[in-house]
Amino acid sequence: YFRPRTHICVEPYLPYVERLRKDAGCSSNHIVFNCSWTLAMNLLPQKSVDTVFILDVIEHLPKHEGFDLIKEAERLARKQIVIFTPLGFMPQPYNLGETDRWGMDGGYFQTHRSGWEPKDFGDGWQFIACKEFHRENKDGPLENPFGAFWAIRTFDGATNEADVLPIRRKRPKLNFGISRNMVLRSFFLMSI
Repeated sequence: YFRPRTHICVEPYLPYVERLRKDAGCSSNHIVFNCSWTLAMNLLPQKSVDTVFILDVIEHLPKHEGFDLIKEAERLARKQIVIFTPLGFMPQPYNLGETDRWGMDGGYFQTHRSGWEPKDFGDGWQFIACKEFHRENKDGPLENPFGAFWAIRTFDGATNEADVLPIRRKRPKLNFGISRNMVLRSFFLMSI
């Protein structure tokens, strides 16, 4: 549990940004970039944030782009990267003009384009997996539940007491969240 002093969130779809600002209680310590993850990452220098959260995002990218995102997260994070995604490929298509589960026109951003498993990550990652996490999708209950997992990479030297208890830290703590899958859900997870 932590409360970052500065929380940077990235969302490419403007209606989600507007809803985030309205419903999620953004305060002065929240910065929301309305742009792609690639542009946002290019704005920040190497090792400029403590933690990069990629929650319910990577499955929305083609696999090669997901690997690029992980590489950029490694460049950006001083202490840790935290990724949450379905376990394997979980179909989630949207048709042109179909609204997303929030009644908005963000179906393009909600479409799953890749599936991930722990074996897709290199050395230095730890995993927490749940075999039956997703019990429903946009169309209702699933016949067979779908798993999900956390992939966590903590960099050397990032496990001292100051890192565990960020409230005692003297320098600013920055966290960077990338969200393509409805910011409100991911934003809450990134902020706790």
